[in-house]
Amino acid sequence: MDAALLLGVVTTGVLVTDPGGRIIMANPALLTAFGAPAGTDLTGLDVAALATLDPFRPAGALWADDSERSHRWPLPGDRLLQGAWHVVGELRAATITDLSADARVRRRLREHNRALAELVATKTELVSALLHELRTPLAAARSMAEFLPEDLGDALTTDAVRGISRNLERLTAVTDEIVLISGIENGTIELTRQRVEMADLLGEVRAAHPGTRVTVTAGGGAVLADPVRLVGALIRLTAAVQAITGAGTPVELDATRLDDQWRISLPLPQDSAADQLFTSTGRRGNATALMLARAIVGRHDGTVGIEENALTVRLPALSPSEPTPGSAGPAG
Repeated sequence: MDAALLLGVVTTGVLVTDPGGRIIMANPALLTAFGAPAGTDLTGLDVAALATLDPFRPAGALWADDSERSHRWPLPGDRLLQGAWHVVGELRAATITDLSADARVRRRLREHNRALAELVATKTELVSALLHELRTPLAAARSMAEFLPEDLGDALTTDAVRGISRNLERLTAVTDEIVLISGIENGTIELTRQRVEMADLLGEVRAAHPGTRVTVTAGGGAVLADPVRLVGALIRLTAAVQAITGAGTPVELDATRLDDQWRISLPLPQDSAADQLFTSTGRRGNATALMLARAIVGRHDGTVGIEENALTVRLPALSPSEPTPGSAGPAG
């Protein structure tokens, strides 16, 4: 096959010189990469002369280089090219690759990550400021309520003050939980991870909710987890499901091993709406349960969501024989 015909269909720019540095071939893709007019004839030119000619001038370092090092250079229009020489028998060939699309993607990704980091920092600052503004008056109000006598002489007033005290306690519990969620999300609260068998984790959840039916299918296995935090998250999620299932109705808690992942499911009643899970008026209400569970499970590289009418937690799995990451493993 004719070399010129072959180079005419490739999308990488190619320029070939003879042993004396004279250009003997330049394909259309090279002209396109530099924005040169179609049909521009470079044949017979000394390759070093391209360093003085537009639009090839920006690649001057490549034209003057005798090695096979890679060079990059920007072009107008937010473009980026990369080129390198290759020895082909007695000839030398320069290949030119357009990296503009990749460079734009990487730049957009950097901008996105920077904006995301700024958003997270702003959220952290906002939460810290709000919590400070909330906790100070809450502490003062609770202290004042504690100094009031239990019986104020009037039943209506006494009941009202007791209701205020209960709601102050509830607000305090909510702010404490938001502090916990924020600390877990931003990493200021460290997690102590260890290998934990899934059956043991769910056994602790069942102990906290005796009516829970626990099944672990698809063989044994473990997770790399902070057992206290992860069990706490699962207990809160189980309580949220129990709240809409109704007292006396067992909650099903099923853990299934799917390749390198655990799927922990809590089926919801058929007639329930998912948004019922996290609306409650009790002191240990479920309004922040999903936020807390997502923060904890997220720190374990997992997810929380609704799948096929079941509250579902997915976590990376460790096999029965797999050593804990970072450990030496069994001696051989």
